[in-house]
Parts: sequence; structure tokens; C-alpha cells
Amino acid sequence: MLNKKALIAAVAAVVIGVCAVAFILNPSSGTEQYSEVLTKYFSAYYQTGSVPMLQECLPEELKEEANLAYTLGGSVNLLAGYKMDTLDQVGENVVVTVTITNQPEAKATLRNQYKTEFAGITMAVSTEFDVNIKGDTGELNFNGYADLVQIGGQWYLTNYSIPLYGEN
Repeated sequence: MLNKKALIAAVAAVVIGVCAVAFILNPSSGTEQYSEVLTKYFSAYYQTGSVPMLQECLPEELKEEANLAYTLGGSVNLLAGYKMDTLDQVGENVVVTVTITNQPEAKATLRNQYKTEFAGITMAVSTEFDVNIKGDTGELNFNGYADLVQIGGQWYLTNYSIPLYGEN
């Protein structure tokens, strides 16, 4: 009788442990983290024009490439132009929000694909999202998709696709 109770208790402990680990490792529980990274990235892009803020959202291997791309080799901040264009379209007091629209799932094939490009990846997900850029006089909305990787417990944007112009 004692062995049967011990066996049931052990099985219950294992089941609870597996469920807890699955919950912790479940990338869909990190949807808020994905949204935060994308919101910061698009805020840097459309609201602040900040290349350093944008770089914080990228893996180390992409930071210099982004700096060169968005400053034309260090001479001009192209993001300042996007910021001014956004102000022209939506007015002052710009607020950028990103909402994840799918239930992202970690994929070993995606992780393995990015392992060759970025060091230390523990997880990778594909997300779909909506971006809302709202100002005093208008609003822009668009949607897209992105791949995110987790490195050292932090999520980073690797690539994304959105329309060049949003829908009013």
C-alpha cells in the first residue's frame, strides 16, 4: 500500500514538474516579450529616430550592419527622415503599439537556421503582428511578420516584413 501511494505521489510530482517546465519554456507565454521588442524597434524607427535604441533590439551580429544601413556609414541618420514622415502623417505625441496576432511556437528548424548566424540562441519563433502608430491628428496601421531569437534570456529581432506604407 505504501509503495502504491509513493508511486502515485512520484507520478504526480513528475506530471506537475513537466507541466511547469512546459509552461516556462512555452514561447507563447512570452508574447508580451515579443511585443515589447517589436514596439521598441518600431518606436525607434518611427517615433524617436534613434539608431542606438533600434540596435538594442538586434542580436550583436546585426548591430553594426544596422548602424551602417541607417546612418549611411555614419554620415546621415535615415531614421530621422522616417520620424519626420511619421510626424507629417499622424501629428505630434506619437505612440507606437505592437500587438502579436498569432500564437508563436518555438521551432527547432528555425532555431537551427539562425544558430549558424547568431551565437548563443536558445529559442526562435516566427510572429505575426499589427503595428499602430497614433498621433494628435492621425493614425497609421499595418501588419507584418518577424522572426525573433532568444539569446541569453533576451529576445531579439532578426528580420521582419511589413508594407512600406501603412493603411490610414
